[in-house]
Amino acid sequence: MNFEELLIAKAGGKLNQSHMPIGEFFRAKMDNKYQSRVDIHDSLIANITFSEALKRECEENNTIGDKHQLHFTPVMQNDEIVSLAIVEPGQYMSFAEMLSETPAVVANHNFLEIVLEGLVSITALLHKRGIRHVCFSPRTVFARKGDYSPMLLSHGSYYLSMSNLEEFYGEDAQYVAPEVLQHGTIDDRCDVYSIGKFIQSLGAVSDMPIEYRRAMKKAVSESPEDRYNTPEELLNAV
Repeated sequence: MNFEELLIAKAGGKLNQSHMPIGEFFRAKMDNKYQSRVDIHDSLIANITFSEALKRECEENNTIGDKHQLHFTPVMQNDEIVSLAIVEPGQYMSFAEMLSETPAVVANHNFLEIVLEGLVSITALLHKRGIRHVCFSPRTVFARKGDYSPMLLSHGSYYLSMSNLEEFYGEDAQYVAPEVLQHGTIDDRCDVYSIGKFIQSLGAVSDMPIEYRRAMKKAVSESPEDRYNTPEELLNAV
């Protein structure tokens, strides 16, 4: 048994676990190889609104060609999607886990710049396709082990029809723009808000340059009209 296998055994067969609105992300050994996947929450599998949205996301996921996008294939059981199997090789972890293991990474040269530029790059591409990520939480933004270039997995705009978005996002609702939770008008500024909240969370474990603090304060304004109009404007501000 190698070191990784020992860690997985101690963790009940799962590593790199992270809670997401749609399910539980983890890495485990399946069919004699290690794979990352998301097990959909049992409470959501039977939800028709959610199931239809998940099917649509699965159909469109592999058409998003960007290095910051994790791709997956659905795992079916009784004609329902019960898991998402990550296609990309490698070991991935959430930023929450990364910061828990090595909080000093935030002080690395160009860390904030690399993270923000990566998020803006993939978000700009998504916006051109009418997709919004909605919830940039430390638990829902990932990175390959040993790297801190951000990776996104599932996007929130597919699930805006869920009746109770506060309940859907749970603890991560603090990273979601108020107008989203209130089923209001949704545009690119909801992602400006969420990216701002995410970057502010990184500042909680390390000092943040004043340019970033000022820009993120504007980004997380309660009113969309007081924010930057696009993530690109937010990036330019710093």
